[in-house]
Amino acid sequence: MGSSSSIPVKWARAMGKGAKAATEYTFTARGHPNILATHPTTLMFTRDTECTTRGDCIVGVSADFELVKIKRFLKEKSGRGETACTLTMSCPSGEETISGMLNRIRSSA
Repeated sequence: MGSSSSIPVKWARAMGKGAKAATEYTFTARGHPNILATHPTTLMFTRDTECTTRGDCIVGVSADFELVKIKRFLKEKSGRGETACTLTMSCPSGEETISGMLNRIRSSA
């Protein structure tokens, strides 16, 4: 993700039994030459346009997400006791889907 092209990011909750459709939140972000994305447990998108190599969890900069909407998405999800989450990142050269768990401390803030 070291290039500067925009990538769409779709963050969807896992489908539960009897669910009609996945709840999702989509935003775009860009790569940056300093992105390492080497942190073993954390991924971070930032609205900042720059990053340093110290931010080893950063996977995208210049993200156009709305913090209020992401917080609402996470609050609704955690309020239903759902902690599983799927993150899909795509760009012209490919797509990557990551499954993980919500951080209950961060998602309740």
